Amino acid sequence: MNKIAMLSVVFVAAVWGATCEASLTLKLDDVTLPSPSVTTQVSLDVFAQVSGSNPDLAAYSIGLLVPSPLTDAAASLTPAATPHAPGFSVDYFGQTPIAGGIGVFADTGSPLPLTDGQGLFRLVVTVPANVAPGAYTIQFTQVELSDTNGDPITIDSMVSGGVNIVPEAMASCMMCVPGMMLLMCRKPRWRLGMA
Repeated sequence: MNKIAMLSVVFVAAVWGATCEASLTLKLDDVTLPSPSVTTQVSLDVFAQVSGSNPDLAAYSIGLLVPSPLTDAAASLTPAATPHAPGFSVDYFGQTPIAGGIGVFADTGSPLPLTDGQGLFRLVVTVPANVAPGAYTIQFTQVELSDTNGDPITIDSMVSGGVNIVPEAMASCMMCVPGMMLLMCRKPRWRLGMA
């Protein structure tokens, strides 16, 4: 009898731990590029980072604050990182300007399972020519996710992303690092008996 009670306690603890460990984080890509000499468009994906099980996503409304001098923020339903699940469809997808950014909303035709790395949409911003080096952080605002019953889905955290502009000389140095590492790892000729 004690073994059955002990197994019941272990099973309940395992189920309780599995349901309590579920978490959902919304993330936005972070892109680094050299200061462009011409106007450039940059794509950033908004995606979910999930552990444990979460309810299926039925609708979302996500606001993003886009800092100046980044302009022309637009969203598309084409996430690059992880395509939508097979059979997933959207009844309605839209975007609207909000103060200092863009609001993106969708209503799904079929539920979207929230899996780790699941892309929600792609944000495209325009980086002007000769923009000053620095970090241009795009932040989440006014975020709402709901399940198939219309109930809100709890978001544990949101990780902002954005565009990091580095000086041209720094970008050239960053591209040289792998080659320098290869040269440093090469064995001297005298050790190979070629001297």
